Amino acid sequence: MRRLTPLLLLLAACSPAPAGEEESPGSLLYRRQGCSQCHSPAGTGTSLAPALVRLGDKWTRADLAAYLAHPGPFLESRPHLAELTKRYGATMPSSGHLTEPERLSLADYLIELSEAD
Repeated sequence: MRRLTPLLLLLAACSPAPAGEEESPGSLLYRRQGCSQCHSPAGTGTSLAPALVRLGDKWTRADLAAYLAHPGPFLESRPHLAELTKRYGATMPSSGHLTEPERLSLADYLIELSEAD
């Protein structure tokens, strides 16, 4: 049995996560793109970027995905974004390298995250 223990541990570590614990594509992108570094893993904000709060009240899915691709043009049409840029001393990085479906998945996740209690 002692010989099997390391093998069993290795197999358990390589097993897929249970279906209820799978990470959504948007959540995975949030982590991999470094969003959590500035906005925090839970989206509660840090000294580098604001909290993600009720984004669904302020953005459509398509507009948020477009903003993620190219934030600059939105600074004029949404003055609060320019104010946040000034307050935090940083600009939102572009995610234009992501595909449109990836940006939409990320937008879905951001809206979901911002609605969490």
